[in-house]
Amino acid sequence: MTSDQQPRRDVRERVVDGVLAAAARAIARDGDSTSMIDVAREAGIARATLYRYFGSRSALEDAVVEQAVTRGSAAMRAARIGEVPVGEGVARAVRALLELEEALVVIMRRRAAGLAHDFDAHVVGPLRRILHDAQGDGRIRGDVPIAWLTDSLLNLAAGAGAAPPAMGREDMVATVSSFFMEGAAARPTSTSANPARAARTGGER
Repeated sequence: MTSDQQPRRDVRERVVDGVLAAAARAIARDGDSTSMIDVAREAGIARATLYRYFGSRSALEDAVVEQAVTRGSAAMRAARIGEVPVGEGVARAVRALLELEEALVVIMRRRAAGLAHDFDAHVVGPLRRILHDAQGDGRIRGDVPIAWLTDSLLNLAAGAGAAPPAMGREDMVATVSSFFMEGAAARPTSTSANPARAARTGGER
């Protein structure tokens, strides 16, 4: 790359990042009714400029999701959530999810329609594993399916990320993670009432 190409590439990347952030805000706020005009207005650019970067509303939303999956996957790997106690792992996961800001809302809508397989594999997967392990050894309640626990935490994070900022980021992480962990805390039950333990022990009394 020549020296004069690098500044042009840097400018393009900044514009694209700004457009994707604006698109995430607009789509999170207005859903499927969001138009390219809405995104251009949110980004503070002309519609013609927007179309130079993204040829359609669908391509723009795809790019929002792709960037968010890349960022979320990197954040989850850096968080190393499987190397700490489950409560701290959940807090780290929430922090990583909140870094996606409004893009998390966009992804959750895609996910509800079964269209977020990469997100499930690379971002949700590590979270699901730590909850599965914690449920298996009784650190969290075993009477709730892992899918329910995972979806609950994702929805809490998405709701917090989409809400007007009423508190700082770390306070939000603490609130979401503690709210979740209090609800997910292990209950004193018999082995037969705990599906995870029953499966591990063969149902022994």
